[in-house]
Amino acid sequence: MAINTFIESYDLSGKTIIPFCTSASSGIEESVESFALYPDYTILDGLKIRDVDAIQAWIDSLTSEQE
Repeated sequence: MAINTFIESYDLSGKTIIPFCTSASSGIEESVESFALYPDYTILDGLKIRDVDAIQAWIDSLTSEQE
């Protein structure tokens, strides 16, 4: 899986990870489970979204939560 290659290529220790996917069919659960192997990561709930136009609204909601 591409997510495993990404995780193995970068040191994300101490980082907050917010997974998302734009798949219309497959789920996000398997990818999110990959992060369990890395306990130094902070993993927030993921999002599976079909409408790519809704991604910006989701990102905006995340950044407003940080303020």
